Amino acid sequence: MLAGYGLATSSTVAGAPDCAALRLSVLFIWRHDYVAHPRNPRGTVSRKIANEDELVERVSAVLPQARVRGVQIDLYTMDQQLRLIVDADILIGQPPPRHCRVGRVRLSAGLA
Repeated sequence: MLAGYGLATSSTVAGAPDCAALRLSVLFIWRHDYVAHPRNPRGTVSRKIANEDELVERVSAVLPQARVRGVQIDLYTMDQQLRLIVDADILIGQPPPRHCRVGRVRLSAGLA
């Protein structure tokens, strides 16, 4: 699937994350209100992270060498979404985003 978007698959990604120097890529996936189904016309999402900025700041403070980002992933195109996920060493999101739909990421990547 990833190769179809011109992205490297886990079998072709070279190396592992630089854990010793803590140069990791940490990606938070945010959920914001959006209308996705007619039974929820207001688009209220009940499961979302309330302190997004604080989480990014704290992780950045604990891992100053890391690239830490938070994104509302549904605002990106499919290939941009896949690129963000493939490039992440650590992926953190509030359920129920369908992380399992990612397909394949680096063998060294982690989901939280």
